[in-house]
Amino acid sequence: MEIVTALIFWLHILAAVVWIGGMVFNLFVVRPSMNVVDLPQRLKLADGILRRFIPVVWISVGLLVFTGLLMTLKRVASLEVLLKTGYGNVLILKLILVAVMISIVVLIRYSLLPRFESLIDSQSSDLNKVLRQMVTLVKVNLALGVLVLLLAELSAFV
Repeated sequence: MEIVTALIFWLHILAAVVWIGGMVFNLFVVRPSMNVVDLPQRLKLADGILRRFIPVVWISVGLLVFTGLLMTLKRVASLEVLLKTGYGNVLILKLILVAVMISIVVLIRYSLLPRFESLIDSQSSDLNKVLRQMVTLVKVNLALGVLVLLLAELSAFV
């Protein structure tokens, strides 16, 4: 049973690394590197990157939810443990933050990305606005993800 628990934990960590690491890579490596490409190509490249990265995010989210649920069921024996212990309180805060992160991904995927794609070939000022909104939301998600990682580490000590 210890091996199964270790594999579940490993999958959980792997999913978090993929999601958060992907945001770091996109914001701090890919995005600045795209400045060497002319604007129309840069926009199409950004669209392609988002189209490919978002399914990876959904797989990561699915793994995080599944493995997180399994680990929670193993560690939290009752509602009282969830509500009246430091570990439970940290877990609730992590769940709230992850729910916000998932909501941001939904907003990007189903609202901002379609608007961005519809504006790519235009020179509308809305295009820059939508792009800035997406970048800002990814930065917020990255900050929330780093906070969730900190809380995950703190939960081992409460």
